[in-house]
Amino acid sequence: MSKSEERTVILKKKAEQIVFCSLLALLAFIPFLNGTVSAGGDTAFYFNRIEALSSSLREHVIPSVYRTQNYGYGYGTPLFLPDLFMYIPAFFRLHMTLLSAYRLFVYLILSAQAMSMYSVTEKVIKHDRTARYLSTLLFVCCTYCWASLMNNGTLAESISAIFVPQVIYGLYSLLAEGAWYRLAVSLSGMMLSDPVLGVMMSAVCVIICIRHHALFSRNRNTLKGAAMAAVTAAGIPAGYFITAAEQLFSGDYYVRDLFLSSANLTGQTEWAGLLDLIPSGYPHLLHSVGFGLLFLPLLSLKARGKYASFAREIMLAGYILLLGSFRLFPWMIIPFAGILEYPQRLFYISAGCLAFAAGYGFSHASFRKKDREYIRKSLAGICLLSAVLMISVQFNIVGSVSRYRDINSTDGASPALRYNEKELGRGRFLPKNNYVYSAGNRTAHHISQIAGFTEDAESCSCPYEGGGSYVFPVTWYKGYTVSVMHNGGEIYKAETAADTASGLVSFELPDDLPADSTAVLAYRSTALQRTGTVISMTVFILSAVFAVMQRLQEKKA
Repeated sequence: MSKSEERTVILKKKAEQIVFCSLLALLAFIPFLNGTVSAGGDTAFYFNRIEALSSSLREHVIPSVYRTQNYGYGYGTPLFLPDLFMYIPAFFRLHMTLLSAYRLFVYLILSAQAMSMYSVTEKVIKHDRTARYLSTLLFVCCTYCWASLMNNGTLAESISAIFVPQVIYGLYSLLAEGAWYRLAVSLSGMMLSDPVLGVMMSAVCVIICIRHHALFSRNRNTLKGAAMAAVTAAGIPAGYFITAAEQLFSGDYYVRDLFLSSANLTGQTEWAGLLDLIPSGYPHLLHSVGFGLLFLPLLSLKARGKYASFAREIMLAGYILLLGSFRLFPWMIIPFAGILEYPQRLFYISAGCLAFAAGYGFSHASFRKKDREYIRKSLAGICLLSAVLMISVQFNIVGSVSRYRDINSTDGASPALRYNEKELGRGRFLPKNNYVYSAGNRTAHHISQIAGFTEDAESCSCPYEGGGSYVFPVTWYKGYTVSVMHNGGEIYKAETAADTASGLVSFELPDDLPADSTAVLAYRSTALQRTGTVISMTVFILSAVFAVMQRLQEKKA
């Protein structure tokens, strides 16, 4: 075959992949085609994140705290959650309405999930198109993951799911070839989208590597690759993790109690409804995973081929993670298990593992030769019918809940904030027991004269009017400093604290300062935050250099 013919074949395969994944994503996107968005538990929260980041893009800054949110008091989401992938809908928001930006981003997430699973199964199941289609269908239409995105707006978990198939293939590449960069990049992506799922997926990788400990003792390249993958996956998100840990372990925020106590676990899955193909409630097993994901992975038990043993290990991991969502799983006795909050999020990893194993088993299971095609077509048809029925049921469900229809003005902040009062009122990323979410009558000395944040969104100021107590209307987070400026220079540095009555930034100024001075509050990242950023950048640059070098060596070999 000539090079031009090879290129033609490759282009045809890519076109087939893009068309199939785009159409599958469109099928899953059906509930959004009426131009609205379900008012789920996390939807307004992500509306606010998109709006805040979009405002920051207009100001050409990367925010440490959402200063425009929380009615001007500031909201500390970036200190606890990575914002990297949320800049994509924030960029869309610059050119379209908030609702349209959100809907477009959801479609891209579904498309990326499909592309990710298809590309991985294409490498593993080279000559079985039906199996590739089946794995991708099962993954994208995993009922819980799909319905949670549609009904609850769980963007972070859905973004994280994009990387699950890549982690699976990266893990195999590490064990088979010592190639570490696929695993490192995909795990880093999970960490920077949903840190909880990233940690859980890392645990899966560690357990499977322990299972293959003899391989590491025999092959130094594999051992070096595992070390590089671990360092990269932990180092690139270090800037986020160090910052979050500093804020979290200060004990000043409600989110600490949520993450560090297993008593806060909610909503584990029940066994009920196991045999219901179309049950009406969320907490049921088959409704959560779907017919194909629950049973088809078992075909890999008798599968043969290069990936057979590895596929069985991934299948086992998928089923264990599935069990991890049940009430019977002993999360309540595990310290710090509360970081899961909702154990159903494990479905996002479980779905990827089970879909991979299902496709491989479907392709390589040993059926009787004369019955093989009949069985394969029957199983594929049942899975497709099940997916369509599930989507039909969910379309009826989301059609009956409250929906966002009016976030189409150029000013999306006002309705988004209004819908997010519940989130702010809970104070998850606000000081504990001081839930400031409305200016109302919360006034303090000199507060009415504060000029607000400057154009760089890094500071706000008020005139000096004698000694005494001052309060800035910015919720307290580690990293704020207050200085008194006069004639362009700093003449006094105030000691700041969290005001116990309001949770705002309070400080004392002496009586003997010049009358025309100005008190300036500025966000200056802490030493730990700066250290984390340096670590992240250093690891990223070094890992990129080593990955390119290894790739060149592979091509040369």
